Amino acid sequence: IGDFTAARATMERAQPLVQRMMTEQNNPKLQTQLAGLYYYTAGALEKTGDFSGALQNYRQAAAILEPIAADPSTNIYVRAYLPANYEGVARMLAETGQIDEGIAMATNALHSVKTLSAANPTNATLSEDVAEGYGTLGDIQRKKHLEAALSSYRSEQSILHRLSSADANNQQAILNLGFIEANIGEIFMQQGKVSKGLRSVQEAITIFRAAPGSKNLWVATGLGECYADLGSGYAAL
Repeated sequence: IGDFTAARATMERAQPLVQRMMTEQNNPKLQTQLAGLYYYTAGALEKTGDFSGALQNYRQAAAILEPIAADPSTNIYVRAYLPANYEGVARMLAETGQIDEGIAMATNALHSVKTLSAANPTNATLSEDVAEGYGTLGDIQRKKHLEAALSSYRSEQSILHRLSSADANNQQAILNLGFIEANIGEIFMQQGKVSKGLRSVQEAITIFRAAPGSKNLWVATGLGECYADLGSGYAAL
């Protein structure tokens, strides 16, 4: 229901319980659960604007997961939790003004998930994680380097095109493709290439309108952002 403050409080109450259980038995499953609590606490803090607190929690989750992910026998999806937390660290570094450090961390996260995906090339979930990694990197680069951001967005776009072409019902890939098309359009407009940017935004609108499950909050959100972009573009012209 979007009550992130209450979610944060609930997860913070759960942390000492799991920590106490971990002292009684060194169990990787419990360690993973504790990392998950830190991760979701970080997400709630991020939503409420406490970026420093979120950064601390993402880092705590990553520290727990690093030795677990280093074990090749660990479940592949559990290993993928680590780069997800690195991405969280990267976002929060950027939000707290540490842009270069954020770019470096996002690059590290992308490398980690690309390694996992390369070892499991038919795994669509990991491919989507790689696309998301490019998106996170692009979002941070965009604060400082538009051309680098555009390159990252195009890499994400390529993966999402492949995934959505392979499965017309892959709603996540299709919606993310709409958002990245809009992001690319916004970059073009920031660079003064307004007509080119408008074409990308119009393509994003086409994607959102044709997306499976059209009565979807993310479709409405994407369309709203696109119409705002169109307004900005037309005003610039």
